[in-house]
This record gives sequence, C-alpha cells and structure tokens, in this order.
Amino acid sequence: MQYKFKNISFLLVLFLGFTLSSVGQNMLTPSAEISLLTCDPGDELYSTFGHTAVRVKDHEGKIDLVFNYGIFDFDTPGFYMKFLRGKLNYKLGLTSFRSFSRNYKEFKRSITEQVLDLNQEQKEKVYSFLLENAKPENRDYKYDFFFDNCSTRQRDIFEHSLGMDFPKVDSDKTYRNILDEFLTGLPWSDFGIDIVIGAIADRKASKSTQCFIPDYLKFNLATKNSDFVKSTEVLSDFSEEREKRFTTPLFTPILLFGILFLLEVALFFLLADRFSLLTKAYDILWFFVLGFGSLNIIFLWFFTDHMATKQNWNLIWMNPFNFYIAYLILKEKEKPFAFVISIVIVLFTLIGFLWFSQQMHLAFLPILGISLLKSIKYIKQTRPASA
Repeated sequence: MQYKFKNISFLLVLFLGFTLSSVGQNMLTPSAEISLLTCDPGDELYSTFGHTAVRVKDHEGKIDLVFNYGIFDFDTPGFYMKFLRGKLNYKLGLTSFRSFSRNYKEFKRSITEQVLDLNQEQKEKVYSFLLENAKPENRDYKYDFFFDNCSTRQRDIFEHSLGMDFPKVDSDKTYRNILDEFLTGLPWSDFGIDIVIGAIADRKASKSTQCFIPDYLKFNLATKNSDFVKSTEVLSDFSEEREKRFTTPLFTPILLFGILFLLEVALFFLLADRFSLLTKAYDILWFFVLGFGSLNIIFLWFFTDHMATKQNWNLIWMNPFNFYIAYLILKEKEKPFAFVISIVIVLFTLIGFLWFSQQMHLAFLPILGISLLKSIKYIKQTRPASA
C-alpha cells in the first residue's frame, strides 16, 4: 500500500517515460515470468504499510517491466482538496524493474519476489490485462484505503484472471487489528488513525480482504495458493531496517495523556475551587482542541468518499459541544447544566464503547478522564456556598 504524499516525482517521470508502443507486441516468449513484488514498509507515513506491484520479465523478449498501481499526480488540478475528500484518482504506472528496484534500495526497503507458476496462456492473459489497464483511458482508478488499493488490485488479477481462491470466510482479525500490526513503532500514527477511522475498520477481514495489506497478500498467496508460487526470493534484504521501524519509542500517547490525567487529578484536589489564569487557559485549550477534532471527524465522515472514515463513533466524545464548554470557561458563565451534559457524554462514551462496534484506543481513556474531572471541577465552582 503506497501513500505517496511526497517523493513520487521520480515514479511519475519514469512511467511517463514509457509508452505502450515501446513495449512492443503483447506476446511473451515461453521463458517469460510473472511475479509479485512485495516491498517492506518505509519510514514515511505514506509507506507505513508497504507496497506491492507486478513484474513481467522476459529476457528473450527484452522485457523487464513493473506494473505499479500506487501512482498519483501532484499536478492534478485541486490535488490537495481531492486527496482530502477521497476523490483523487490513482494510476497504474509502468516503469522498468531496474528503476523500481533502485528506488527501494535507496530507501532501504526490502523487496521480495514471488514468481508465479503459470502456463503460457495464463502469462499472456495477465500480461494483456495489465497492458490494457495501463492505457491512458484505463489506468486511472478510484483509490480506497481498505477495498481498492495497490494490493487489492493485484489480488483481483490473481482471482479473476488466474482463478486463485482467497477464502471469503471472515477470520478472527479486523481491519484495525491488521493496521495495528504495522503501527507498533508508530504510536502517534496509530493514535491519529484510531481517531479518524470509523467502525468499518472493526469488521472481520476475510483472507481475501486481508490482502489490502501487501504483506498479507504475499503470505496468503504463498499459503493458500502454493501451487501458483514457483519460487520466492528476497531481491534486496534490509530486514534490520524493518526491525528498527517497528521499535516502539518511549514517548507515546498513553504516556502523555496518562501524565496529563495524573496532573488533572492533582489540580482537582489541590487547587479545589481556586483557578489560576494558567489552569483556565489550559481548560479552554483542552475543550477547544476536542471541538476542533470533531470538525475533522465530521468532514471525513460526511463530506468525503473515504469509506474508512465513515461511522466514526469517536464523534460522541469529540463533538462540537466542546466548543460551547470552552466558551463558557472563557466568559466565566455559570451554567452548571452544560457541564453536567459534558459529564453525561463522557460516561455514556465509557459505557457505550462496550457495545459499540468500534474499538477504542487505550489513550482515549485518560483523555475522557481529564474531560470528566474538568467538568466536575466547574460544577463545584458554581455550586452555591453553604451558610
């Protein structure tokens, strides 16, 4: 899966440098091989989940091409807005294997090649399909994070053109479980993703739908369709780099918000009803940030085509009502009922997520605890003094 927010101009130049006319005739010689290339995750967010492509190699026919479904063009009019709204078209790019390999070696990302055990008719069928899809009128497609990306495109080729069968029965893993496996060394990315993706990510993923991740496509291809894999070879090995990328740093969201929660507990009991300008500013900022976060959730849910961000029940606790709470604190308006509503929302979230079909990130618990204590604090502040 390739998120190409930057550093993709080299790929655009490469695939634009090739034309279908330079490929020659569609026919392959008997010595030709078609293989799946699986690339390790990289350091950038767009490369977190790895990448995959199809290689067509025919030394007698002087062909060694990579068909890459992970390309998009920065020069697209309205690029950033289309990207944010999920309306950006991705492309099937065509480049040489030499250039493709050199790029991944430069970024120290391993490449594994699985050569498929195909007869001549199957090779021709796959090659013709790829050439047809690489034509300018066919190469664009509507990208979807879970259901239509560089990896699922390869799976579809194998299933529809070659008759490979990836079981459709649900497994024990959800889409979110699978994402978490690749985010162990990126706790802040994991935290952010768990905020913006919705309940769709918590559906069970079958062996077929697991293939939205390149490593799962590689694994399922080898285990469930071993007759189709003639050989497997690591073309470039940077396994040590991969281990480094999966090392969890010390500073994580759970640590940060855990410390802030303990600080909130201390402020709640030590300051009692006394509020400094600093703590007031902190409270205003806290609820404002939660309100701003809700606008992002609303935008991604209702105003984009991203399926992964639909049905996001984080909107219950990270909601626009937080703006009103921040306003009340700023203006020092005594409206305890509003803070009661805030408390009810927090408690409903804590109880509701036991039944919601959406998994909660562990760091959300101290965040909710902080909001709860802040709201209780302001109710205590507005409580009439006893005689």
